Amino acid sequence: MPETLIQVESLSYQAKGQTILDEVNFEVHRGDYLGILGPNGGGKTTLFKLILGLLKPQSGQIRLYGQILEQFKDHHKIGYVPQQQNIQPRLPANVEEVVLSGMAARLGPFGGYSKTDKKSAQEAMELSRVEGLKHRLISELSGGERQRVYIARALTTKPEILFLDEPVTGVDQGQQERFYQFLAQLNQEMRLTILFVSHDLGVIAKEMKNLLCLNKRLICHGPPENFVKEDFLEELYGKHSKSVLHRH
Repeated sequence: MPETLIQVESLSYQAKGQTILDEVNFEVHRGDYLGILGPNGGGKTTLFKLILGLLKPQSGQIRLYGQILEQFKDHHKIGYVPQQQNIQPRLPANVEEVVLSGMAARLGPFGGYSKTDKKSAQEAMELSRVEGLKHRLISELSGGERQRVYIARALTTKPEILFLDEPVTGVDQGQQERFYQFLAQLNQEMRLTILFVSHDLGVIAKEMKNLLCLNKRLICHGPPENFVKEDFLEELYGKHSKSVLHRH
């Protein structure tokens, strides 16, 4: 049985009097490639933020590597690429500077990146295949190239789990297939555990090992072929399920 990296137990969260997540339970094992699917407002991004400790649940528990979230200290094992990047594409920073910023939390009181930091950044750029772009401004890159840079930034700390929130937003259709191949390579060759939020059923059914359907509560969790059926989609999307199924 693969090692359990993430345990979510009876997790609930409310905001402004509205239930966002209700009694959610699931586990993620080492080497998984998990697609998280659901409608807008279904709690996908909130779930990520709760697991990452950016939000605090009203009830329930999260464990990382068997440790209660509040006691977990090995934060370098977790990489996160949010949907809306904090780094503005128009910022006059080159690719190498953006990737190095992934280690900003490790800077000492006098600032400056060490040789080890720069080596880690170089390795991450090579892995993400953006080393040839390192002197180019981030604003000059295509959407797909920028996403690779942001992933390189997340990989600088050599994480074992990578969280990606709608990573193909702004990436043209032609580049998306190459991007998914790149993620599959990270998952298969590095055994990097990947959690991927998407609204695209077709992508999740084709690319991911497992599917987690979320609409405030857990609708399904397991191999996509078990759940890409109209009855599950209707429970997930309601009256819009037929159009979702038809599109893909």
